[in-house]
Amino acid sequence: MKNIYMVCYDIADSTRWRKIFKVMKGFGDPVQFSVFRCALEPETYLLMVAELKEHMNQAEDKVLIINVGPLNARGDQAITILGKRIKDVVRGPIIM
Repeated sequence: MKNIYMVCYDIADSTRWRKIFKVMKGFGDPVQFSVFRCALEPETYLLMVAELKEHMNQAEDKVLIINVGPLNARGDQAITILGKRIKDVVRGPIIM
């Protein structure tokens, strides 16, 4: 049975941040910068945790994982998003 997880991360290095972002895109949907909503089976959850540990520096970085509850039950009803979702944000070019 799938559970909903909110995964929030604070990664100190931009290269590691990009890698963690790519890892998380494989497990869920971004809802805000550095915050993902994931609907995962227990085995997939363990795989996600292993991949996060592999790519983060546990002395410098932080990942917070919140088990919100079962999919199609409290897990779906416990999250309210107000305003524009990150998927709706259109980014233009960045000039450095």
